[in-house]
Amino acid sequence: MLPPALNPGDGRSARLLRHAVAGPLRFTLKHYSPMFEQGEHEHPHAVIDLVVGGHGRGRYGVAERVSQPGAVEFFGARVGHTFRSGAVGIRTLHMSFDPSLAPPACADVHAPRAFGLLCQVLERLVDNAGGDSDLESLGLELVGCLRQAEPVPRGRPRWLTKMHETFSEDPSPPGVCEFARSLGVDPSHAVRAFRAAFGQSPGEVARAARVARACSGIAGGQPPSRAAADAGFADQAHLTRALRTAASITPARVRRIMARARAL
Repeated sequence: MLPPALNPGDGRSARLLRHAVAGPLRFTLKHYSPMFEQGEHEHPHAVIDLVVGGHGRGRYGVAERVSQPGAVEFFGARVGHTFRSGAVGIRTLHMSFDPSLAPPACADVHAPRAFGLLCQVLERLVDNAGGDSDLESLGLELVGCLRQAEPVPRGRPRWLTKMHETFSEDPSPPGVCEFARSLGVDPSHAVRAFRAAFGQSPGEVARAARVARACSGIAGGQPPSRAAADAGFADQAHLTRALRTAASITPARVRRIMARARAL
């Protein structure tokens, strides 16, 4: 285990809890003390993060980013960013890798699938279990979850953007027909245009968003039943099926892994 890295003179630290190297991939579980701060900096490698506990915020490129439990975040190589942990600090699993492994112009990561893979990595690190080939396989699957940035076509109708925002952010989005007609658009045309623009249907976007909200709740310590209700699922059984389909993991297992990682 490496010694903790201290910020000069202020007593705030980034404490290394677990560390593993598997092929071209490096995994670290770190706890950043309250109000730990990193000014503008960049990394030569790309990173995929899972927030295990606590909160933080910063800037990535030109965008503001808020880190909360269950969040899956991608940091591209040589992209300037800043970070400051919250009042209780933040605990984060990092996977760093050579950017040549990733598709060009990566923008983000497919969160539900990546969340499940990161939980499996975290479980192995916490238990000091799993061989290098096991971790490397999980990590390369994670790299496969990265998505390329797609330029927004000039002239994209505003109703498409509005529709995507609604179905990705509203825990209980309206029906597709109802919403399309409220925008003055034929429902069948709306669904075809939506899939062409975003690669998913409105329903698929809404399901992924619900799963991500539930993952955040469970990672933050909520009982699965409460996380399911807050995310818009009918009950815990529906959440269990959705999470198993999207991320190959169950709410009970996620809760157990996160609790053990926070207890280190």
